[in-house]
Amino acid sequence: MAGEGVVHVEDAGRRSAPSFTRALVSSVAGLVTALGLILLVAMLWQGTASTEEAARQVIGETLHKTMGRLQILIRAAEMTVETTERIARTTPVSVETLRPTLENALAAFEQRPELSYLGVVLPGDGDYGTLERTAAGEVFLWLFPGARTEGAVVRTFILQGEGFVARDTYPTDGYDPRTRPFYQAALSGSTEGLWMPVYPWIIHSNSTGERWGFSYVKPLYDDAGGLLGVLDSDFDIAALNSFLRTLSSEYSTRLQIVELGAEPRSIGGPGVALKPLPLSPELAALASRASEGAFVDRMELDGEQRWVAARRMELKGGVSWLVVASRTAPFIEAPLRQQLYQVLGMGVALVLGLVLVSIRVTRRFGRPLVELGRRVGRIANNDPGPLATAGARVDGFRETQLLGDALDHMAVAVRQEAQVREQQLASLALKGALFDFTSAAIFSLDEQRRIIEWNRAAEQLFGLSRDEVLEQPVDALLRSPEGAADWAAILATTETGTFRFVGAQGAFDAELRLVTFTQDARTVRTFVLNDITEREQAQARLLAFNAELERRVVERTAELRAINQELESFCHAVSHDLRAPLRGIAGFSEILVNNYASSLDEKARNYLGRVQAATHRMGELIDDLLKLSRVSRDEMHRQRVNLSALAQDVIASLRESAPERQVEVTIEDDLYVEGDTRLLRVMLENLLGNAWKFTSKTPGARIAFVSMVDDNGLPVLVVRDNGAGFDMRYAGKLFGAFQRLHRDAEFPGTGIGLATVKRIINRHGGYIQAHAELGKGATFQFSLERPEP
Repeated sequence: MAGEGVVHVEDAGRRSAPSFTRALVSSVAGLVTALGLILLVAMLWQGTASTEEAARQVIGETLHKTMGRLQILIRAAEMTVETTERIARTTPVSVETLRPTLENALAAFEQRPELSYLGVVLPGDGDYGTLERTAAGEVFLWLFPGARTEGAVVRTFILQGEGFVARDTYPTDGYDPRTRPFYQAALSGSTEGLWMPVYPWIIHSNSTGERWGFSYVKPLYDDAGGLLGVLDSDFDIAALNSFLRTLSSEYSTRLQIVELGAEPRSIGGPGVALKPLPLSPELAALASRASEGAFVDRMELDGEQRWVAARRMELKGGVSWLVVASRTAPFIEAPLRQQLYQVLGMGVALVLGLVLVSIRVTRRFGRPLVELGRRVGRIANNDPGPLATAGARVDGFRETQLLGDALDHMAVAVRQEAQVREQQLASLALKGALFDFTSAAIFSLDEQRRIIEWNRAAEQLFGLSRDEVLEQPVDALLRSPEGAADWAAILATTETGTFRFVGAQGAFDAELRLVTFTQDARTVRTFVLNDITEREQAQARLLAFNAELERRVVERTAELRAINQELESFCHAVSHDLRAPLRGIAGFSEILVNNYASSLDEKARNYLGRVQAATHRMGELIDDLLKLSRVSRDEMHRQRVNLSALAQDVIASLRESAPERQVEVTIEDDLYVEGDTRLLRVMLENLLGNAWKFTSKTPGARIAFVSMVDDNGLPVLVVRDNGAGFDMRYAGKLFGAFQRLHRDAEFPGTGIGLATVKRIINRHGGYIQAHAELGKGATFQFSLERPEP
């Protein structure tokens, strides 16, 4: 009867399922339909509002980014003028320096490809130099004579790989930039510079047609308030519109610029080419509202509805621009269309979901017992897959729900136990692999010192197989060369110890580590043992090699000392043996000059003078060779040296030797280094002496000894002059002995000085470099260890 009751309940549940399904399907369909309609209306309302706000935000952000890029362009033109101003102040600008000033400003001009011109006007005769960038990207340098008439020609140069080269020369057409608006605006405006409204330009090149542009001008005054010149940087309307087209393409937005004023004009945007255009009625209305602040709204522009954002932009000098960004405003914005598509997609998905739910519900819901049977079978077969069949449920009845929960818990417990067994087996397999394949010998002892583990490395080291040693006392199997091993000491090892054992290949040293743990309520001691015989032998060989190396160093040091002593003796002998005949030649030559000069003809006296000069030069060469030898041979005594003080002493000596010379000398204070005082004095005597010598024919001679930072950011010391200089093609010979780059008649010397400097700096572990230009001086840059003063 109990069984019948169960069947009865199951049948009752099955009979009620159809009506439950119909009710569920009806409810779900009604709910989904109502929710879908509500969601569609809400999304349409919210989407319309949000897309308009998003369109406003997008066009506003695009305008903000555009104005930022325009401000960068404007500031770049101003910075180019500021760079040119610094160059003009460093080397006072004049007719002679006009071209070098522009050449030095070329780098700043080339960094902004939008700039069309960069110019300098001199107030005297109106001499004008300007850099021009053509539409083809070529760069020219123009030099106009202004109001000068004598030899007044216009010269042009073109930029090539080696710099500006002459291109053309033609008579001046009388162009005087001092009569042009940009010059007058600079003099009447602020000393900080100003922007001029767009105005027509005078074109000097072969290009035809009217050309308008903008100019940023700035007057250049000296400290006394005198006018040195006027600087201008310019870009034409074509360059501005090229820049706007790039931004328009990047932001997918139409960009326009209106120059505000008494008569607002369109200077940037579609249709604007070489000169400004009058405003359309829509832009004129927008320009009239420019003073009210930023504008963002939908409006009619150029015959269509567009989202428009406009904002005023102020330039130095009172010039104002209205920057306008606009995008097409369709009837249904793209984001709203996308949301509509999403809603339709969701509607389709909901309909499909409703169909699937209906199919799911209409299936037989009363099959819990079949599913329970399947679960029991999977548990019995230890099936690793999911316990429940996809789509099947057992919670239709309370009894089957409880039974299903019990089976789920049972399946989880069975699977966890199986996973634990698998992990244990994997761990044992891993430990076995490590135990047998490690190169270290490993064995374990129980509390009675019997061997219970013995790996393959232990078999090879001791020559005993695993079967031979298991359960055997270790005292009888492992022994030391002296007999029984001291197992009391071995077992007392706390970390690592070194012991000697007898193995299959004889006695060996072993590094042993002991690990003690408890397993199955018994103490197990595991030993990890490495044969270190080869390592100790290698250490012994290394010690012997180091001793041999030290012995060889001592021998080589003694040999070097002997060679230095021989070299010193040789230098002394050379000095004595060469000087003696030189003194004889010089003495007899002097006797001939003093006593017999009147009886000699002019040719004989000339030969005699040459003999005296040659003996004097030979004496100088001997002295310099001895100095060069001492620089490389003498022992160094390092200490903290004030190079500034040494340089002051050297310059004082040079001034005493030539009091008639007027030389401007600059020596930076507190230049400290670590080095040998005597050698560093010799180094400075040669470097500063060379600077003194090679500026002897230079008016306004200047010598400087300062510190600076090189291209790698490291501190270096510099000796610089504005003397004769030299050709850098021969710089490789500069530091060699007896190498000279000037004739003795121009600048006397032996060619030993810079070789001496090079050896001194090398001995201090530093380096030296030379840079020069004929007729413009030389710079010697060197580095030593330099502590903080």
